[in-house]
Amino acid sequence: MSEEGLAVLIASKVPWREELHGCLAVEVSKSAKIFLDDDSDSVPSWLAEITAGEVGGDSVSSGARFVLPASGIQPVVLGIQNANEDNIRSFLSWKEQMAWDVRDQNPGVNTTTNSEATCSQNTVAADHGRVGQLSVNRSPGSDNGAPTVWHIDESNQLSEAALTPVDPSMLRYDQFRAYDIIVWHLDQTLVGRNPPPLQMLIHGEGGTGKSKVIQTITEYFTSKGSRPALLKAAYTGVAASLIDGKTTHSIAMISRSDDIPTGQTRGKLQAFWKHIRYLVIDEMSMIAKSFLAKLSHNIGVSKMVEGQPVSNHSFGSISVIMCGDFHQFPPVAVSPHEALYYDCKPHDPASSQLGRAIYEEFNTIVILKEQMRVTDEVWCNFLQHLCYGRVQQHHIDMLRTLLIVKPEAHVNFSAEPWNNTSLVMPRHAV
Repeated sequence: MSEEGLAVLIASKVPWREELHGCLAVEVSKSAKIFLDDDSDSVPSWLAEITAGEVGGDSVSSGARFVLPASGIQPVVLGIQNANEDNIRSFLSWKEQMAWDVRDQNPGVNTTTNSEATCSQNTVAADHGRVGQLSVNRSPGSDNGAPTVWHIDESNQLSEAALTPVDPSMLRYDQFRAYDIIVWHLDQTLVGRNPPPLQMLIHGEGGTGKSKVIQTITEYFTSKGSRPALLKAAYTGVAASLIDGKTTHSIAMISRSDDIPTGQTRGKLQAFWKHIRYLVIDEMSMIAKSFLAKLSHNIGVSKMVEGQPVSNHSFGSISVIMCGDFHQFPPVAVSPHEALYYDCKPHDPASSQLGRAIYEEFNTIVILKEQMRVTDEVWCNFLQHLCYGRVQQHHIDMLRTLLIVKPEAHVNFSAEPWNNTSLVMPRHAV
């Protein structure tokens, strides 16, 4: 086969929509003068807009990394430039590093690349921990073009920092009750007694310590060497990050479509869930009945073993602990009646009825009642009434005294606590 034929064959493998998108992006970039023109001494429009100082003299912008030379020739761009061979090599190296990180966080998921042997020779293959940030700067004195990888510790997280656990003896009565039930179930499992799957709900308004219980349970799993058996998740990324977990969509490989998992997806699911026996779901109020059914189905698929009968239990017979407060976030992008606590009607979709039936299987329930976060008794009383929609007149009178336009509010924004507080306003302009 000729080189031309190989080029045609390779080009035929690129989806035409993707190729068209790339071509259009290049043309738009050219028209916007994003790229430097080798045949012109003119400065691109985007570069001219951020130029600081006079063009006639040597000047360096404080907001952008470039220098305009006095000779009037093209600017020397220090931080923005067209991609070259070194850039491509760096990006490929980063991709391999990311694959190592994914495999580190998800044992059993095969992320091996064709050039894994090459990756094993670079800095990431050494014991550098997780890749937290990929820096575009190169190491001082480095001449191989390899990217510098910096590990971000807990004091420099880019996302929400996960809550820390506490000593079990510091848990309040209701918190310890939830903790003790899960610890007992794990201990029974570890000694081979195989108790029935734990299906448990932990209710409690905001500030009662649900996330703290989750993290303390996580610490116990770690102490028993069973951390790989525990998976934590929430519907949104922010909620998941607070408990050091993953999103419910990612753990069950749920896409926007309602497609049944294909053979390839089933293989990935089974590899991902191979060692997991406990699932904690935070902010359960955001889970719709139909989504709970889909979550249970996909996890059940992941637990299927060839030659063995299919489990009669939901979630493939793993233990599931759901936490949250139904008075907070409603289900996302669905009807309010998709909330788990709504009874189903005969005309409701089969997925909703199945999700409701699965929810009714959760018969171990602990309610956390002691407020841990709000210490002001007046404000705590107001929040509790607000949560249940039972605000009274004296609560409204109390709120009106806090309006900054009222003389009786006595608000001094230069003194405690107002100099470091959040203000609630009708719009940003205020």
